[in-house]
Amino acid sequence: MVKRKSVDENEPECGKGIPFPIQTFLWRQTSAFLRPKLGKQYEASCVSFERVLVENKLHGLSPALSEAIQSISRWELVQAALPHVLHCTSILLSNRNKLGHQDKLGVAETKLLHTLHWMLLEAAQECNHEPSLGHSWSGGSSSSAFLQPVGNQGSSPGAPGSCSGSGLGGLRAPARRLPAGGG
Repeated sequence: MVKRKSVDENEPECGKGIPFPIQTFLWRQTSAFLRPKLGKQYEASCVSFERVLVENKLHGLSPALSEAIQSISRWELVQAALPHVLHCTSILLSNRNKLGHQDKLGVAETKLLHTLHWMLLEAAQECNHEPSLGHSWSGGSSSSAFLQPVGNQGSSPGAPGSCSGSGLGGLRAPARRLPAGGG
């Protein structure tokens, strides 16, 4: 029988869950990529991902979705959206031949890759410097908890102060390598 880990009252709460309007928004953006034939709807989804995640623009969204996005930290939104953006990017890149983009990246691919790049490399730092709107950036939900110093490669992602159950728990900043000639 599978034993489940009980939640300890002393541990910081890693997340209260993603509000339903955000889950619905992410699913609607992703569903455009899951249809048997990719229509032009996927291009609008790429633009929506970029506007909401990278540019942090809530203008034009439903009031319920805007309110839900404002109720959580931007970092939590990025964490919730990462699997969706990864999945959409993989589907779009694997269907490049069918879409007629064999030799170059189209606008949709470029937007999704830009969004993914931002999420993986820049979001943690950018989200950490924004005003928190009532959310604490210290403790378990801090984006800096996911970036480990280069010298600390052996520590586990579930170390104290990090949310081991979150989607980016094992994400580490890439180590920079110097050229063989020194530097």
